[in-house]
Amino acid sequence: QIMETLHGIKEEIHMKPWRTFQDWSSLVLGAVLFLAPWLFGTAANATSSWNAWIIGVIVAGMALFALARPMAATYEGVEAVAGVWLFLAPWILGFAAVGAAAWTGWIIGVLLVALATWKLAQVRRESVHATAF
Repeated sequence: QIMETLHGIKEEIHMKPWRTFQDWSSLVLGAVLFLAPWLFGTAANATSSWNAWIIGVIVAGMALFALARPMAATYEGVEAVAGVWLFLAPWILGFAAVGAAAWTGWIIGVLLVALATWKLAQVRRESVHATAF
């Protein structure tokens, strides 16, 4: 009976596909990033717009893959790199003076790194718990 209880706990701990908060949040952030040039009126700036469109598609695509495979940590690594890039891109690509575009990159970049770090910690913790049972 103890083994059955432990097995039940193991099943509850395991992340289920299409249910992780971090990945759904990343998907929404990718969509917002993609739409940001139009939403915030910065579409005339080609550099910041193309950056938002390309990284937005990458983030949303990685989020969909991560939703389908919640225990795969590779996607979060890509998401974290995308977040760091978004944070640095306004200075590297020269649109830091375009307030809405720069702030969009800074805010979404920080949020992506935080979500990726949280998800990686959760995957690590749950894989350790799963092997303990």
